[in-house]
Amino acid sequence: MRRTILVLALILAVLAIGLALLIPSLAVPHPREANIRRRLLRGSVIITGIGEKTLTVERGNETIELYAGGSWIYARGDELGVINWSQVTDYISVGENVTIAATVIVRNQSRIPVLLHIEKPDLTLTRLLPRYLHPGVVRRSGLRGFKAVVHYTGEKYMIAEIVKRDLKVLILTGGNWTKAGDGVVSWSEVMEEFNSGDNVWIYGRIAILKMPIAGFKVVVLSRAIINIDSGVSLVRG
Repeated sequence: MRRTILVLALILAVLAIGLALLIPSLAVPHPREANIRRRLLRGSVIITGIGEKTLTVERGNETIELYAGGSWIYARGDELGVINWSQVTDYISVGENVTIAATVIVRNQSRIPVLLHIEKPDLTLTRLLPRYLHPGVVRRSGLRGFKAVVHYTGEKYMIAEIVKRDLKVLILTGGNWTKAGDGVVSWSEVMEEFNSGDNVWIYGRIAILKMPIAGFKVVVLSRAIINIDSGVSLVRG
C-alpha cells in the first residue's frame, strides 16, 4: 500500500517544476482554444482561504488565488482515494504551511493560475487533470474498458495487471457503487468480492503515463467493474 502512495507522490513531483509569480484569474479555457501556453510552478505557501472552487495562499507579502475546483486524488497514511474539492477541508485548513504546485496557462494577454498539487508531511493531494494541463506526464487519456487480473484490493483502490501486456494498473475504486441485484453499496462493502487472482473487466477514465513510475503506466478512475469469475457487477452511482 505504501508503494502505491509513493507512486502518486512521484507523479506529483514530475508535475511540480519551479514556482513563479501567479496572477489571480479563475477562467479556465477550453483545451481546443488557440494561443494557449503553459508553465508548471512549485513553492511553499501559507493557506489563507479555502473557497468553493478556489484556494487562496500567501507567499511573503503576496496573496494568490488559485482555481481548485474538480476532483482530487488524496494519499494520507495508508488511505488512498478520490474526493471533490468541496471535501478538501477534511484534509487542509487555513493557517497551514504547505507546498503547492500550479500551472499558469497564458492565453493571449490572460494568465490563469490552476492548482495542481498540495503537499504536507502527512498528506498529498493531486488534481485529476485533463490532458491539456499536463502534457509532460500523460501520453493520452480517455474512457475505455479492458480485462485484467486483480493483484491487490484496498479500501480505496485496486491494483491489477493486464496480463497480455504485462502492465500494472492502479484503479481508484473508493465511494458508492450500484451492485447488480443489491442496489447502492459502498466499495468497502464489496471489496472482499474482488480477490487476488480474480479476472475482472474495468471501464473508466484512463490516464496512460509517458513513462512508468514505480511500475505503473496506467491510472484509472473506474466507472464500472465486473468480476468475470463470480459475476459480481458494479456501476458507479
